[in-house]
Amino acid sequence: MTKGFVEEIEVVAHELDRDLCVGLEDVLDSLVRWADAAGVAVNYVVKNGDFVLSECISLEMLSGLRDAAKFDLVIGNPPYFKSGE
Repeated sequence: MTKGFVEEIEVVAHELDRDLCVGLEDVLDSLVRWADAAGVAVNYVVKNGDFVLSECISLEMLSGLRDAAKFDLVIGNPPYFKSGE
């Protein structure tokens, strides 16, 4: 392994709109193929739901009843409204 070279990436993607989850999986499948050609393994899971509500520090986590998910990087878009809403 080359120093600083990433061998594996795990992606946890959240999408509120159920209809967009299929397209998101298509994009991530393309990412998997592209990364594989570069020698990097990409694993992903798409969650239909709100990242903040599902991954935030809750009372359960603070009380030690549940382990918090750990992320090295979070990329998020600000809240928005779809046109026509």
